[in-house]
Amino acid sequence: TRKKAIVLVLGDVGRSPRMQYHALSLANNDFDVCVMGYDGGKDVQPRQELLDHPNIDFKFIGQMGSLSKIAQAINNRILRLLVYVFLAAFKLLFQILQLFFLLAFSAGSYELILI
Repeated sequence: TRKKAIVLVLGDVGRSPRMQYHALSLANNDFDVCVMGYDGGKDVQPRQELLDHPNIDFKFIGQMGSLSKIAQAINNRILRLLVYVFLAAFKLLFQILQLFFLLAFSAGSYELILI
């Protein structure tokens, strides 16, 4: 049976050439690779080599909106700071839970996690 690896990109997959090369190297050395990270949209796609590789699968992480845009809409400085801190804590918790569920339930079993 083939070995499985997860390459976890803490950002847009397409903007991380080093992690793309790691995923490609693992896939070329008989690993089934699951690449997890943000989808950069149409402008920032992973290398075509990765998209076409039969041993590489992508699971994109959902993104939350910009915290600064939400907080800037508030006129009171103290209230704006409190809202920003609350939203930042919520975003951090959201990302932790999202990664936990992806790794625990969606990715299956694996021998290697590369972050």
